[in-house]
Amino acid sequence: MKAIFTTVLFLLIAFSIAKGNNGYIQESMSYHIALMGHNNEHKIENPENTRSLPISPIQAYLYNAELCLEFSSPITELTVTLLRDDNVIVCHKFISIEAGQQEIIDLSRYESGDYQLTLTTPNGSHLIGHFIW
Repeated sequence: MKAIFTTVLFLLIAFSIAKGNNGYIQESMSYHIALMGHNNEHKIENPENTRSLPISPIQAYLYNAELCLEFSSPITELTVTLLRDDNVIVCHKFISIEAGQQEIIDLSRYESGDYQLTLTTPNGSHLIGHFIW
C-alpha cells in the first residue's frame, strides 16, 4: 500500500511539473503610445459629411522589448527619430511605408529611461510620443 501511494504521489508531482513547463505562457507587456502633433498626410475632402474625427494613419505601441509602428496609409519619406531623456539620439532612420505595414524597432539594445519618438514628413506632419523603456 505504501508503494502504491508513493508511486501515485510521484506520478502526480511529475505530471504537474510537466504540465507547468508546457503550459507556461509569458505575459507580454504592451501599451499604446499617444502621438501628439499635427498630421498633414491626408486631408478630408468633404468635411460637411464627416461625422467623426479622422484616425491617425500611424499607431505606436510598445510590445515587450519592441517599439511597433503600424501604418494604415502609405507614407513616403517618413523620418523616425528616437531620443533618450539625456538628449542622445539612439535611432534615426528614413523609411517609406505602404498601407498595412509595420516598422519594428528593437529596444533591447538601448538603456532604460524616458524616450521621445518623433515622426516627421516633408508634407509637414510632425508627431511626438513619449514612453518609458
